[in-house]
Amino acid sequence: MELETQGLLASIILQICTSNRTCTWRRQIIRYPIYGGMQDWNYIHGGCFELTLEISDTKWPKADELPIIWEHSRMSMLNLLASLIKAIERRGTPCHLQ
Repeated sequence: MELETQGLLASIILQICTSNRTCTWRRQIIRYPIYGGMQDWNYIHGGCFELTLEISDTKWPKADELPIIWEHSRMSMLNLLASLIKAIERRGTPCHLQ
C-alpha cells in the first residue's frame, strides 16, 4: 500500500514540477526515490517527517573541511529551524503534548 501511495504522490509532484521551475527539492523526490527506508518507517509508525539536507557537493568531505562547511551553512540551517518552530507554533499543540 505504501508503494502505491508513494507512486501516486510522485506522479502528482512530477506534474507540478514540470510546470514549475522553482520546485527543485520536489524533483529530488522523483530522482532519488527510496522505498522502505527509515524515513518511511518513522512517517508511518511514528508520525514523524524526516528531512535530509545536503549542504555540500562532496559526499564525504575531509574532516578539516567540516568547520568551513558548517560556517558556510550555519545561518541557513538556523533560519530553517526558526521557520519550522514558527510553523509548529501556528499549528497548535504538538502531538506529544496532547
